[in-house]
Amino acid sequence: MSMYFKTTEPSAQEVEQEYWKHVTMRQNHICVHSGSIDSGSWGYGFAVSKNSPFARHPWNLKVLTNNSGSILRSLGPIMGVTVPTLHVGMVFSACCWYRDPHGLPWIEYLHTGGSKIWYGIPNSTSDLFHESLKSLVPNYCKNKGLWLPSDTAMSPSGTFS
Repeated sequence: MSMYFKTTEPSAQEVEQEYWKHVTMRQNHICVHSGSIDSGSWGYGFAVSKNSPFARHPWNLKVLTNNSGSILRSLGPIMGVTVPTLHVGMVFSACCWYRDPHGLPWIEYLHTGGSKIWYGIPNSTSDLFHESLKSLVPNYCKNKGLWLPSDTAMSPSGTFS
């Protein structure tokens, strides 16, 4: 952290400003490590052992989709949908703008580390978001029902206005 910040515990706003400065100015290369781990066969933060008191906890992501009231039970194991995915990252780890192809809400736990900054587009402004991305990255925003199918576009949130 001291490589980029004057304090050992910068605020989320300071981290965000520094991040977008590097993204928009494109003058420095910064190596950022992150990864996604399929937690289907191991616990990875969510107990699965029958001896664990947390194995059947309703908020254990390993068993959440097995809830008798969930339609997700019928889908079977799908990484990132019915099988939790463990994301590991460091400062400046990021994902591109993305529209979930299933229209499902996300559930995430932040186990350790600094706060995670989420950007979201409310449904009431999705048309404005679509128009903005069409002008910024027209090749990725085809005129289809699912117009941003994967992680393809990164732009500071201030550009959508």
